[in-house]
Amino acid sequence: LLLRDLRVAFRQHGLMLTVTIAAWQKLPQLAIDAVDAVQVMAYDHPGEHSTLVNSRRDVQVLLDAGIPANKIVLGLPFYGRDVS
Repeated sequence: LLLRDLRVAFRQHGLMLTVTIAAWQKLPQLAIDAVDAVQVMAYDHPGEHSTLVNSRRDVQVLLDAGIPANKIVLGLPFYGRDVS
């Protein structure tokens, strides 16, 4: 409900409303409907910081959860992490 109210307030100022989640997090349908975009943090996987395989898997998880493809934004890490 907070996201819905924020969307109304943001629209008056020409602003977009987005959320950032990990693929394992779930959004209720009301939240999906309220936001303009859902950024998936496709990184920091155990033992593998960021791979194309994991990114594709994360995006598919969001698609399977009912998030429309046109709302999904792939978050990329622009930093390094030691996974050894």
